[in-house]
Amino acid sequence: MKRYLILIAMLSFTASADTLEDRVEELEFKSALNAIQWGGSFKVMYDTASTEKTELDPTGDPVEDFKNANQFTTTPKNAVQLLRMVFNLDMNIDVTSRTSFYSRLTMSKIFNHGSRGRSFNDPNLGNLADIQSSDNFSGSNVIIERAYFNYRLTDSLTFSAGRLPTVDGPPSNWIEGRPVSGTYPKLAFSNVFDGVALTYNLNNHMPEGHSLTARALYTPFVNFGYEGVNDAPSDGARDFDGHSPSYTAMLDYSWNNSGFADSLDFILQWSRLYDWQGSVTSSGVATPNTLSLDYEILSAYLGTTNVANTGIDLSLSWLKSTIGSTGTALGALQRGWHTDKESDKNSGSGILASLRYQLPVSMLNNPYIGVEYIKGDEHYFFVDGVSHNLIGFYSTRGTGTHVYYTQQLDTSLSTTIGWMEQNHDYGLNTIHRIGKPAKFKAHKRSTVYAHMNLSF
Repeated sequence: MKRYLILIAMLSFTASADTLEDRVEELEFKSALNAIQWGGSFKVMYDTASTEKTELDPTGDPVEDFKNANQFTTTPKNAVQLLRMVFNLDMNIDVTSRTSFYSRLTMSKIFNHGSRGRSFNDPNLGNLADIQSSDNFSGSNVIIERAYFNYRLTDSLTFSAGRLPTVDGPPSNWIEGRPVSGTYPKLAFSNVFDGVALTYNLNNHMPEGHSLTARALYTPFVNFGYEGVNDAPSDGARDFDGHSPSYTAMLDYSWNNSGFADSLDFILQWSRLYDWQGSVTSSGVATPNTLSLDYEILSAYLGTTNVANTGIDLSLSWLKSTIGSTGTALGALQRGWHTDKESDKNSGSGILASLRYQLPVSMLNNPYIGVEYIKGDEHYFFVDGVSHNLIGFYSTRGTGTHVYYTQQLDTSLSTTIGWMEQNHDYGLNTIHRIGKPAKFKAHKRSTVYAHMNLSF
């Protein structure tokens, strides 16, 4: 569609280009069009998820067991079915030879979202706000997922600032059979961060076929309230500092056409968030607390594609998380981050193994079949803010399995069907990851999904 619109516009200019001035304007118009690159994706999703009966492992402390029992459902099935859609629109501009701008607009929603008991026009019909939202002047639901610029300081050094591409990293792109669109690995950053970055390209110092990039990021959390510019934000118990510093350093290495595989990628990343003083909510209301979080991760990703021309792709992701907690929240419950102590420090780790095979069946457009396996321990702490699965698969404290099949229907349209199951060994026994993890005897969750993916 985009090409047809551009062609019509160009023909209009050509038809009227009778003078030198018209021809100059036509050239300028063509140049402006060439500077802008458009793209995007659209996904329609059906997902169903269920939770089987949860059985807690008694701690021996009657008070603690009572608290845990009130935090987890014990019903045999807690099922949900959802129809959803996600739309991304990318616009990239080469502003000058040194400066470029990148952006992505995203909409994600549930089909005809309604809920009984939330009156809009007729309380018996549920909530009609969604199906009337296009023309009810209620505001925009399109989110700016990316908006940043790159400025090339030298041939090797680039400065970036804005809403950075910190999601959709490898191997998350494998599932839908699309190219990687995020810089940072899945099991490291999985949230959208604002900040500044320096990227140093070391390719000139590498052998042919090898590339190496070093990055440093600063993505602070700005604790600014609505009390006023000159007032420190507060949750009722204490004043917050203005910034919670957050730093990242990473190395990104690639070896293309190595002889044993099409590509070999290795990413090593370290991140640290200092003194994050976020509010804790209960029933939607912020509760006074003295909590402070120090969060540190070390993450590694190793991936290779088309090993020995077999059509097999393999990857291994590893994350070590360290949680430092001071202070308490939730009143008499006296909870901290992953602890029931006023001051504590805990470390955990998780590992994600991925295998994908491209079936050599040309009449089916060479579909993919893949499997993922995840294992996380008691204090594995991965905040996955952008995954579309319903069970928090990549945050599993226990073991999980994912099997999927991706069929290419057209050059830009594919469908993916899959199944996930996780067996939790530990779960956090209060809201917002506060409190000491509770141990399960059994806690199984699963999801089945079917997605259609269009890229353009």
